[in-house]
Amino acid sequence: MKDAADGELDKILHGIRIPSPPQLLVDIQLEMLDPDPSLDRITDYICADPAMSAGILKTLHSPFYCLGKEATSIRQAVLLLGMKTVFSIINMISLRSEAINEQISEEQLKFLNRFWDSSTDIAISASLIALRLRVIPEDTAYLLGLFSNAGIALMAQRFDDYPDVIAKSYSGLDERIVDTENRCFDTNHAVLGYYMARSWKVPKQVCEVIRVHHSAKELLGDRSEASSPTKDMLAILKLAEHFACLHKVLARQDNDCEWEEIADDVLFYLDINEDDYIDIKNAINEQGIGTSSFI
Repeated sequence: MKDAADGELDKILHGIRIPSPPQLLVDIQLEMLDPDPSLDRITDYICADPAMSAGILKTLHSPFYCLGKEATSIRQAVLLLGMKTVFSIINMISLRSEAINEQISEEQLKFLNRFWDSSTDIAISASLIALRLRVIPEDTAYLLGLFSNAGIALMAQRFDDYPDVIAKSYSGLDERIVDTENRCFDTNHAVLGYYMARSWKVPKQVCEVIRVHHSAKELLGDRSEASSPTKDMLAILKLAEHFACLHKVLARQDNDCEWEEIADDVLFYLDINEDDYIDIKNAINEQGIGTSSFI
């Protein structure tokens, strides 16, 4: 996707402010560019932010990681998780903090809380699928899942009626979810998420998948086309969203209409048969994902 001209970008953003990357993330990125990065300095940066420290420890001790040991320090937690996962945690906690600092209604906050929960569930699901299929790295899948719907947070803060519109967009209308948003707001969460991820220096390939993640039918439907990293990540993301019950958590819909349209293409592309599908679904359910009633 080419860079939008200033006037075009203003129209896309439609009064929505893309938050700047947190200084903590910038400091760590600069340290990582050093030929000899210092783990001690990185640890010091994280320790200076209690919310980040708590988020990293909480992630490490979650059932998903199941490392069988507890970290006695932030330094040990960083070593156990790896820097890519630590980056992902910092990104999402920072984005969540941005939303809390905005003046939003109680209903918007409830919607955003469901969104944060769904983002974590999708990230864990995507990582588990990547681990099982060995198609893309687990940490890339986790980052993609965490950031894939980041534009939803921006839309929900800007438009009071966004939860109603997203419910309508998931209800099975004969158009893509982003088309419904475009019709109502002249922009959509996929393109906003793309610009936000790009401004936060998320890897370009992940940014591109965020931009097209509601175009799976078009991209995966032609089974004669060769595989590509974009299509690999897109297929894993759509399967992860389905297992995480995004349609229920955010849109309060019983049926996953988008999945029903793309399921055959996704499973064919990933070479997943019925037994594989059930095995992966059970592994994700064991993490407490996709098993609750949200209606």
